[in-house]
Amino acid sequence: MEDTVSKKDLEEEHTRELQVEQAYKLFQSALKLQKQKQYESAYKVYEELDFIRGLQDGSQNTDTDELTLLSPNVKSLRYLIFRNRGFLYLDMLKSNTENKSAEKVKEMFYPLLGDFCIALLYNEPDE
Repeated sequence: MEDTVSKKDLEEEHTRELQVEQAYKLFQSALKLQKQKQYESAYKVYEELDFIRGLQDGSQNTDTDELTLLSPNVKSLRYLIFRNRGFLYLDMLKSNTENKSAEKVKEMFYPLLGDFCIALLYNEPDE
């Protein structure tokens, strides 16, 4: 019985590692698009990241005790995703501002603030 549990745990850990690796690749793709000012395409890639199982509920994990249980790789990746998606919203707001309605600005401003705040939860303080 113990071998079965151990094997299952190893399989789950391997799956999580693959999901994190996939997420890093998607994140790099989003950053590249963002740098090329292809904001809508970058936004779609960030949306794909929301559906990767190993990263789900990144905005829901706000309890400090829960955060200590996350692997350093997942915490770092979540920090980078939220931080850079916040900058994406900022870049989108700054570009072509004359064609944006006040409602559209509000739709982007609040998620921008939310992503920056969430990123702070995952950022490890310098020691």
